[in-house]
Amino acid sequence: MTEKEHYWQFPIALLQLGIPLEQVTQQQANVRASEIKIWCRQEMTSHQIRILSECRDEDWKMTRFEDEAYNYHGRFELYDREDSDHILSLAHSLAELKLGLPPKEHTQWEVTPKLPVNSGLYKVNKDVGKKFTRVRADIFSLLAMGELEWKDFAYLAAVCAICFDKRKVASRATREQIHAMALGYGSRKHFDFAAVDDADSLWWPFHTIGRRIARLEKRGWFVTGSPDGRNKYYSNQISAREMLEYVAQVRIGQVKRRRNSTEKTQGEKLMEVKVMTIQRLLNDKTYRKEDVAAALGITTTRLENIWRVIQDDSKLRVNNGPNANQQMAEKLVQWVALERKRPKKVGEFR
Repeated sequence: MTEKEHYWQFPIALLQLGIPLEQVTQQQANVRASEIKIWCRQEMTSHQIRILSECRDEDWKMTRFEDEAYNYHGRFELYDREDSDHILSLAHSLAELKLGLPPKEHTQWEVTPKLPVNSGLYKVNKDVGKKFTRVRADIFSLLAMGELEWKDFAYLAAVCAICFDKRKVASRATREQIHAMALGYGSRKHFDFAAVDDADSLWWPFHTIGRRIARLEKRGWFVTGSPDGRNKYYSNQISAREMLEYVAQVRIGQVKRRRNSTEKTQGEKLMEVKVMTIQRLLNDKTYRKEDVAAALGITTTRLENIWRVIQDDSKLRVNNGPNANQQMAEKLVQWVALERKRPKKVGEFR
């Protein structure tokens, strides 16, 4: 992202048109894109009004905002704080500045346009498409000029939603999720929940979705990478080389976690074997303490000390019953394992 790039931020629900992506005409695409931009202007203006209202009594902050608006629009009347519309007009100017709209002449000044009552945005289900996307202004321009089809625009908006969190270098997503978001839904689950009419006609085959994503990636809109051939990561802020390095690190992390999990499982199995061995010894009324100590890998003196603690401590005490020996075996093995993790004191013998 550079200072010259401007973005339009909106929930993916605004992509809902209720017809297959490939059937959206240029006129329908332009109307919906215009409605989305009006929605964004309204939201940005409301955001600026809240900011200005909170700091209207702080002169230095208001002066800074007025300077920003003047440098962009060249309108001296934005300094007139006695005007009842001062906050509103300044908010409009700042909103257009943030969204990258071209400066207006004094005589052409107008407030943020309103959506018509019959606008398609009033029909969308925002509850199933709450996730936000951030689309560059030039992508909207390509759509308006007919150089980008609606299906490509919707797919780009979906990938931008996947990459919305700038704190993440790359984000993981499935093809199914991206297609659902291109239709204006958070996932296939949200798509089914909305009970869309003729839902099958809106869904693309798995390989078609993959080809569309690959075609857009080839044009340089974003990069993808897979650490294991199954999971795929997307990013619109790093290069292809950086993505290779990122997925390599993800793969290393996966291998380490799998190895640690295997080692942990082996350790648990070893502990179970020790418990069973000691339990069999305890079940034999003629068992010797030396045999139990040997199975635990400690001295007989250490075993007697641990045994005494278990019997005296109310929280550790073993209840007499048919499973008493099993409980004692488990507590002995757990105690010895914890003791070995504890740093040894000077001169201590275990």
